[in-house]
Amino acid sequence: MINGIRLLKISAIYLMAGGFLGLFMGISHDFILSPVHVHVSLLGWLTLAVAGLVYALIPACAASPLARVHFWGHNIGPPVMMASLSLYAYGIKQAEKLIAVSSVVVVFSILMFVINVCTNAHKHLDAMGSSEKGHRLLAEEIA
Repeated sequence: MINGIRLLKISAIYLMAGGFLGLFMGISHDFILSPVHVHVSLLGWLTLAVAGLVYALIPACAASPLARVHFWGHNIGPPVMMASLSLYAYGIKQAEKLIAVSSVVVVFSILMFVINVCTNAHKHLDAMGSSEKGHRLLAEEIA
């Protein structure tokens, strides 16, 4: 079972990395790493935080084998992508192949997350009882 809290902790690290990168770019007035900053913030912080909340609130999704594939793909692909993007931004054109491969890993892991949510999220509501009652209980868990 994937621990949603672990993903939230990892996403917090991405939040700090994105913040420091943005601060560095602002102080230096060098915005060449803007694409890296965006990917750190959206793929690292935002996407992992949302996935962490989904896994924390919907145990059926966290227990799926798809969650493990998503977890590892989303923790291997983005760091490689961001490092490669940085190299590419500074003129190392050979990094383009690593950007492509890591992008495929990221998109594949996101696809696993989407399939997981679409096929397993309803099990949580079903386990709570009626759909209306389940939605109310889920809303209470979130609040």
